[in-house]
Amino acid sequence: MVKTATFHPIYETFQDVELSVQGAEFEWSVTLDLGGRNHLQLGVLDGSSAGTGDAAAKEKLGVHWNYLGHRYDRGWTRTLVAAQATKITFYLVDDPRPGIITSDQQPTIRGRAVTYVLEKDEALKLHDGRATISILSLNSYISVDAIKIEAL
Repeated sequence: MVKTATFHPIYETFQDVELSVQGAEFEWSVTLDLGGRNHLQLGVLDGSSAGTGDAAAKEKLGVHWNYLGHRYDRGWTRTLVAAQATKITFYLVDDPRPGIITSDQQPTIRGRAVTYVLEKDEALKLHDGRATISILSLNSYISVDAIKIEAL
């Protein structure tokens, strides 16, 4: 290793990276295990998605949980599999809009909180390619301020 260079921690596990051609179907799946904890919060409710992805990565969930909708690749399906009965609430930076919620399961939406209830071994699939673009923001995603995960 070069002693004068600074490397992002992702390169320490680069041998485990899965890649696909841009736009090709790709299902990225992780298991959400609270490990005996009653709850977990990823990110801080501060009006910014900064830190949410890094907090998810520290829990071995990967960094791509800081948005709902389509942000990076329309071929992606992001999947969270619950190791135990779980309630997951995504707190959004902006109000949810039609075309951004891309899951098979309908969430409960209250203000900027988008909540899913998953049974043990149930999968929450977010199909990025289903998201539609907003004419006002010219994007097809909404940033996630924080994620609260609670054991049921």
